[in-house]
Amino acid sequence: MIPNKFSANFLPKNGQMLDIRDFRVSERTIMNILSAVYGVGRTKSLLICKRFGVSHQTAAKDIHLSRLIAIKDYLETKVPIGDDVKKVEADTIRRYITNTSIKGRRVRRGLPIRGQRTRTNAQTPKRRKSYFEQFAK
Repeated sequence: MIPNKFSANFLPKNGQMLDIRDFRVSERTIMNILSAVYGVGRTKSLLICKRFGVSHQTAAKDIHLSRLIAIKDYLETKVPIGDDVKKVEADTIRRYITNTSIKGRRVRRGLPIRGQRTRTNAQTPKRRKSYFEQFAK
């Protein structure tokens, strides 16, 4: 029988901490820990707290271990986080470029995409030019 990753053998022992997606459960509030995960912002973390009946202001160390494990399991299975989100973003940029839409052409040139002023104040997209050049190939 293959042990479940949340069976008794895998639970943290006394004095050890549980990790939620590379973030150690500590004195910080559960909302701060959840929103630090790439792909989970403030809104999603509030919804997750509400779903599991946890106050978003509660320190993570004060939440019962079974709830923390349930939140961790939910994050890893139901919510796209980390590399999954980055892959979707990169695919979207690639799709804009291959469709040769206005957005794609502006990405390829390294200009602002959403209609911002370019006579001045276009320094950030110009700095990101090298990042978007990898998608233009």
